[in-house]
Amino acid sequence: MGEHLARRGGLGVAVVLLVIAAVLVAGAVAFEVLAEPAEMPAAEPVAIEAPSRGVLHCPVTAEEGESAQLAIAAAGDEPSAVTVLRYEGGTPARNEPVEVAPGDEHVLALEGETAERPVGVNWEGGPAVATWAVAGRAAAPCEASAVPMWHVTGFDTTAQNEGFLHLFNPFAADAVVRVTFGTPTGPVALVLTDNVLVPARSSIRLDLNDYEPEQPDLAVTVEVLAGRAVAQGELRMDPTANQPGPRGRTLLPAVPAAEMQWAFGYARWAENDASWLSLFNPGDREAAVEVRVSDPLPDEAVRLRELAVPAGAVVRVELDEVSAGSDFGVAVAVLNDMPVVATRMVHAQRGQAEDVAASVGRPPGASWALAGGRADARLSALNLYNPGAEPVRVRVDAGAGSPSDWEAVDVAPNSRVGLDLDEAGADRTSVPLRVTADGDVVADLRMLRTGEQLGLWTAAAVPATDWEGPGQRPPVRRDATLVTVPLPPEAAAGPE
Repeated sequence: MGEHLARRGGLGVAVVLLVIAAVLVAGAVAFEVLAEPAEMPAAEPVAIEAPSRGVLHCPVTAEEGESAQLAIAAAGDEPSAVTVLRYEGGTPARNEPVEVAPGDEHVLALEGETAERPVGVNWEGGPAVATWAVAGRAAAPCEASAVPMWHVTGFDTTAQNEGFLHLFNPFAADAVVRVTFGTPTGPVALVLTDNVLVPARSSIRLDLNDYEPEQPDLAVTVEVLAGRAVAQGELRMDPTANQPGPRGRTLLPAVPAAEMQWAFGYARWAENDASWLSLFNPGDREAAVEVRVSDPLPDEAVRLRELAVPAGAVVRVELDEVSAGSDFGVAVAVLNDMPVVATRMVHAQRGQAEDVAASVGRPPGASWALAGGRADARLSALNLYNPGAEPVRVRVDAGAGSPSDWEAVDVAPNSRVGLDLDEAGADRTSVPLRVTADGDVVADLRMLRTGEQLGLWTAAAVPATDWEGPGQRPPVRRDATLVTVPLPPEAAAGPE
């Protein structure tokens, strides 16, 4: 009996110990659950320097027999060593490097097969911007990067109009893209453009009339599925007697993302000129948009408020008789949370000659640069628009010959100022432009060549974010709850 009692006593002690252990474990769990999470020190973003080299991509190509021109300007305060790259399917051919000083510009004529193939610009040292132009009348800035998504709006495939999408792959691996469309009635996805191959180191051109004919307003989204590619559009307008409209040729720059705000330094409405906006909503819900202009006419500008852009659709907004001035700036603001893409079109007619020009919208900023301007035998102007509520002072540098009063140009709230390039030299065939401001503005260049060979082109300036980079990278965060004991290195295997 004594042994039996001893065993029962030992069992009781064991049970008590198990109960105490369970209580301690439960308490520890409760403490972990109820305790405040460990505080982690806030990590500051890490500043990074602006890049000292980069590549600009010029996707559009000329047709057989056409000539083109490439203008390259230094965008910063340091000289830029630029090398033109010519892509012919293999490793790109490289021109001799050329040093471009601030306020200067390197202009290269592209003839024959060189104009029919895509080109690029490699820059080192100070940043550079470049503009590619064909036949002296259609031009667009070259792109500073290859991104996963591109949006282009402003196409018209009615009558004998032709819309082309230029896709350029400057890299060593093939790229595959998906092309979808925005129309006035909504989005369109086609099996034919679901997987489009863009071979390495070459470009292709898609005729949009083969995919979406008879569309008065058409947008394109390019989604890069594999590799990398750069996109831009081209529009050739040729009306008929039964379908009248503008006539001319222009390039349509692409944007990498829809935005909540766009602005344009130049639009025009007069007896022989007209302007309109092409608004594209790539999202899946309706966008509410407001359009504002400088020097607005109160009774007419009311119709530009609360415009609806359906999901996946394109809306054309006529800019007729909305401003007290014949030349005016335009701002597009999204009122809900659905960003849009905006392109501004201009049609000019002088006698029997006419032409069209497009500019992509830009979010307002403080620093801009643009290549390709010229003043000889042209009506050329740099248009500065301040869409904000505070006055902005702007400095414009046009290189040698810049007027002294361009050192401080005051732009009132919601106002536009036009600067004639012939003030910087009426005979100049090259006028690079740099714009810096103490607030947010947009800059838009307009060049009109008069006479029988009327030529009009406009271009939004390139923002400094394209060559400065983000300025900082996200911080690396440390989670104190994670195990931070490093694994011991594996022992080196000895000789067998």
